[in-house]
Amino acid sequence: MGRLIAWALVVVAMLSSRHPLPARLGGRLALIGLGLLALWTLLSFTWAPVAGNAYHAGQRVILYAGALLAGAALLRRRAVQRAVEPLLALGAWS
Repeated sequence: MGRLIAWALVVVAMLSSRHPLPARLGGRLALIGLGLLALWTLLSFTWAPVAGNAYHAGQRVILYAGALLAGAALLRRRAVQRAVEPLLALGAWS
């Protein structure tokens, strides 16, 4: 369920932003690196002794990739960035 929400946010970000991908090299490398980690983790499903664990780890990395991509696209404005930290702190507190 979480993967669907993360990737739905990616679709929203892609449709609502002119430049949804990070403009700087560091941001692009982070996205590429996480995408390659997801690919490697899912490929390990073929040789892992416990294939179920490898599959679930790959699904988790795909969730992280979607969350990173959506966050990079949706949290660009300064006002949004300033609001995110206190909201995350409130969510962690409760």
